[in-house]
Amino acid sequence: MAGESRKITSNVVANYFGQGWSALMAIAFLPIYVATLGFESYGLIGFFAVLQSVLSVFDLGITPTLTREVARQGNGGRTKQSLRDLIRSCEIFGCASNIFLALIVWGLSDRLASEWITSTQLETESVVLAITLMGVVIAVRLQEGVYRGVLIGLERQPHLNAANALMATIRYAGAVGVLHYGHADIVSFFVWQVLVSLTSLVLFAILAYRFLPSAERWPRFSSNTLASVWRFSAGMAVVAGLSIMMANLDKLILSAVLELAEFGRYALAAVAASTLYLFVVPITQGFYPSMVGMHACGNRAGLIRLHHASSQLVTAVTGSIAIVLMLFSMPVLYVWSGDMALAGETSHFLSILAAAALANCLGHIGHNIQLVAGTPLSLAVTGVCAVLLTLFALPSAVAYGVTEATYAWLGITALQASIVLFFAHRGCMRGEGFRWLAWDATIPLTGALTIAWLFSLYAPQPETGRLLQASFLCITTFASFMAAVWLSPELRTRAKSIINRGDTP
Repeated sequence: MAGESRKITSNVVANYFGQGWSALMAIAFLPIYVATLGFESYGLIGFFAVLQSVLSVFDLGITPTLTREVARQGNGGRTKQSLRDLIRSCEIFGCASNIFLALIVWGLSDRLASEWITSTQLETESVVLAITLMGVVIAVRLQEGVYRGVLIGLERQPHLNAANALMATIRYAGAVGVLHYGHADIVSFFVWQVLVSLTSLVLFAILAYRFLPSAERWPRFSSNTLASVWRFSAGMAVVAGLSIMMANLDKLILSAVLELAEFGRYALAAVAASTLYLFVVPITQGFYPSMVGMHACGNRAGLIRLHHASSQLVTAVTGSIAIVLMLFSMPVLYVWSGDMALAGETSHFLSILAAAALANCLGHIGHNIQLVAGTPLSLAVTGVCAVLLTLFALPSAVAYGVTEATYAWLGITALQASIVLFFAHRGCMRGEGFRWLAWDATIPLTGALTIAWLFSLYAPQPETGRLLQASFLCITTFASFMAAVWLSPELRTRAKSIINRGDTP
């Protein structure tokens, strides 16, 4: 049990390091991109982020399937040879689908540049070339998902995240160098992204094969091996596609409705809110292999314990950050960008988007349980909510404006998360729903909100400067987090153990 706890802790810490550093790189250099390229070009970068998320459905469920199959290999799952054949088959199949994807984006680039994106400053030829390069970057990064899935399943997350941190530094800091010393245009930005993505693909492939268990012969393509996982993979692909649509449909709609510069401002608030996802994924990825092993061995008590521990950690971390983003949206944007006017224009978006992101993070807990059990029942729910979002958000954006469309997205996102969590606690977590609602979500969130509200009564004025504002925000977030931890039974027990025995987590 102690060994398992140390392994999970190591995975979570490594995930936070790698993904946290990647987020820091993206966030730290974003104001430089805006200042160097302008809001129209940054709007195009925001469109790339949306396109990448939407087209990640072309992963076809390969990444989560490989993670699950690799994690099961040591618990009565596949043989070493069968596992290697599965990985090689996914490599070849994924490569074909990703090349096809890049060709589709290239074929549609003219139409997207002229009919979807509204630009008043950028030349159409530059936009077309930028979109074509986007397709190449997306295809290469999807292929990289094969090796990411293998490394997560092997619980080699420290190595995975060290590579993540390295490539994120090269990707974002290097882009600043290219724009500063080379050509300060959007095409140069995406050329650099292509080069870094190809390098990253090679690095992750080397790491994955280094840690895979050896087998009797070289791996080979096997249609039978692919057929053995197609049901789970197809289910994951559809669920992932609909979930991605739910997370990005607002931005996809608004990229067509708004001018590129205005969409850039909305995208800026969306990036700030999306940092929450970078805090939930490391936790669920860190717990996932152990939870799959518990489920495979029929250890329901152990699975329940890990479920509540991971849920409370997700709530404490993402809840405290989301509450600060909602209550202090203007100071957050001011500290980040240094532009008070920009903060005033986008702060109301950030408050709404942070609430929606928190709902998505909590819903991700239910989705993770269904992945562990291999029964993605959230499929129908996500599909219905995506249809509702399309029906309500687009008319709202056209008829009433961006704010109303954002509120529609928040309401439907909260509805989706509630229903997904309900179904998750009717399956292998049957009987744990009320305990989750009370002790894993409501009570910790209430404590964090109370502390943040008390701090808001003494918030410094904007003229006090960015450093004082940043210090205040950090202290408020930490205090809210500690309140949530102390009100979470599993986390409180662990914290007491560390304090009393002087253990390291």
